[in-house]
Amino acid sequence: MVCNPYCHPNYPSLLTVIVLYTTSMLIVTSVFPEKTQSLAGGVFNTISQIGNAVGLAAGGVIASSVSAGAGNGKHALLKGYHATFWAAFASSLLVSVISIAGLRKAGKVGLKVD
Repeated sequence: MVCNPYCHPNYPSLLTVIVLYTTSMLIVTSVFPEKTQSLAGGVFNTISQIGNAVGLAAGGVIASSVSAGAGNGKHALLKGYHATFWAAFASSLLVSVISIAGLRKAGKVGLKVD
């Protein structure tokens, strides 16, 4: 796989997303009875996709509005990208705090009950 130097810093965030998504899916489906677990998983996946779309649109709006206010050229575009990065970072921190608070009550998930 050919990867430029900008790929490598993204690996930890990609791993975090995979772990959080899988853990969240396990918790969501374990709360519901067996006959509705597939429905709960489908709803969770749909909401996740909508959240991704809204987040991407919000990032585009932030980048565009900051770039437009900063003038023209590459420097203005970079300021827009920086603002979008910091907005994504702040939302990630907020989600992390909410997730930690919510996962405290989750208990052990995936244990086999005889």
